[in-house]
Amino acid sequence: MAVEGVYPSTFPVRENHSGVFPSTAAIFRMELGISLGYYDKILAAIAASLGGGALAGVITPYSFRIGLLAGALLATLFVYDATFRNPPRPVPSPQAKAAAVVWHVFLGVLLISSL
Repeated sequence: MAVEGVYPSTFPVRENHSGVFPSTAAIFRMELGISLGYYDKILAAIAASLGGGALAGVITPYSFRIGLLAGALLATLFVYDATFRNPPRPVPSPQAKAAAVVWHVFLGVLLISSL
């Protein structure tokens, strides 16, 4: 149900039981004047993964290194997605593939040394 004259038609709206409201993303763009791109969101997800892993290592009975390792493993999924599934260029270079292999070997060494 659309309410004419309440919100400009350029904003995506969502309906709920009390009426029509602009989406959270539209409000974010209206008030701050910015919109996050795909790679900005990937960077934020990587930082959140590492921060969450560090926090988990502090507040749980597991060691800090195990929590950070878990966060790094989760962050690796975002790195993989940005590098290989949705690369900023058509085909990843051999150097990018080598860097990914080195990263995974590094994570494996951390995992083995933590056990």
